[in-house]
Amino acid sequence: MNTISFSSKKRLAALAFCMLALLALLNLNLSAAPAPSTLIGEEAAKAAALAHAEQKAGDVIFVKVGLDRDNGTQIYEVEFYTRDGRAYDYEINAATGKVVSADNEVDSCPLPSDPSALIGEEKAKGAALAKVPGATSGDVVQWKLDCGDNRLVYEVEILYNGVEYDGEIDAVTGELLKWDVERD
Repeated sequence: MNTISFSSKKRLAALAFCMLALLALLNLNLSAAPAPSTLIGEEAAKAAALAHAEQKAGDVIFVKVGLDRDNGTQIYEVEFYTRDGRAYDYEINAATGKVVSADNEVDSCPLPSDPSALIGEEKAKGAALAKVPGATSGDVVQWKLDCGDNRLVYEVEILYNGVEYDGEIDAVTGELLKWDVERD
């Protein structure tokens, strides 16, 4: 007859405990963040922010739409400008679509009458990258559409070969307005 020794029982108990702990951790991780298919998506987040602000998509320019985390909850950050010079900043719950926070302020940045007149992200990045021989789009570490000196500008930051390059490009004309180089 086979018998289980005291040390074997200890090993089995330890193994069972470890397996239960692993299962508990996996369950916590799975429940802490909704699966991508359960998120509302960027378009729905934009729609929720627009509805709350009582604005139409054709009358705004989106500055930022992205998934983030706030106090353990996944949110979409949504930022946009309106024709009347207001800047809106929203946090939308990524699972429910409810507005978590909303803020707006008057900005001195008039929008072009036709939002398609903006040069766009790729042209702005291209203008900045042209100033840094050898750099590629993978070296662009930050960019955003912002209001600077009463006009819309793309702010671009490039990190290449240990050197940081910061530029401001006019969002309508593509003109390079500011350029700074910072070496360590």
